[in-house]
Amino acid sequence: MHYGDLKNWVIKVINSCENYEQLVSARRLIFLFESHESHAHLGIWDRQNIRNEVFMAYQSKQFDISSKREEQLKEQ
Repeated sequence: MHYGDLKNWVIKVINSCENYEQLVSARRLIFLFESHESHAHLGIWDRQNIRNEVFMAYQSKQFDISSKREEQLKEQ
């Protein structure tokens, strides 16, 4: 599988998370993605850019889930 396709798939999985349990599973997927050999041939800066893009998607989803949880708690 091409590293760009794999990266896009990992980001789609992250974006589909709706709760913290799913996000924990997505984090495990990120670790597997980082150790996958599909992008081993790339230079260090390219690998870092890919890693940053995936991590930013993760952080964004984490913030979204946290914000939704806070709103739910306020409504109670």
